[in-house]
Amino acid sequence: MNIKLIDIKHMYASDSKVAEGLMRDYTHEIMLDGLLHHAFYDGFVHNFDTLMSFSLDKSNIFMLVWDNDIKKVVAHIFLNGFEALVCRAHFSVLRIAHGREYSVRLGKEVIWKIFELKRDNSNIPLTRTLVGLTPVQNKNACRFAKLIGFKEVAILPKSCYISLTGSFESGMLSVLTK
Repeated sequence: MNIKLIDIKHMYASDSKVAEGLMRDYTHEIMLDGLLHHAFYDGFVHNFDTLMSFSLDKSNIFMLVWDNDIKKVVAHIFLNGFEALVCRAHFSVLRIAHGREYSVRLGKEVIWKIFELKRDNSNIPLTRTLVGLTPVQNKNACRFAKLIGFKEVAILPKSCYISLTGSFESGMLSVLTK
């Protein structure tokens, strides 16, 4: 698998027009796939402007996943909530990358690349443990998390706010440690 992680904040700093173009295309694709409200179930991201702002927020590391073989963005991952070598991970795969074998390989490769990232100007890993919180009603996402190596730790009652329904749903807390 020949993929590349594109850190939008770093790209924006060197070429804002290219970064905005990639993000505009990605927003179009994730909305066309009907996945925006699943990937950002809390409702804080709902269009290009809010996604762009979110990707540039200093508390997030937002990366697009580029597949060099098909020359397209196929997913995104963002990391936040950093504490020591632990952070929250949020991953979403576009429909172009669906299909169990491809998406699982993709997910595992992205995780491996995340664990290879270093903190700025150091040899210290960015993270060694990823934490996920997935609404349990999104059975595909919960299954996918387990298939790429996350271990279910607990079900947290009413821990996920689902903006589409205005309700709080249980979330699967999961972890993956290098």
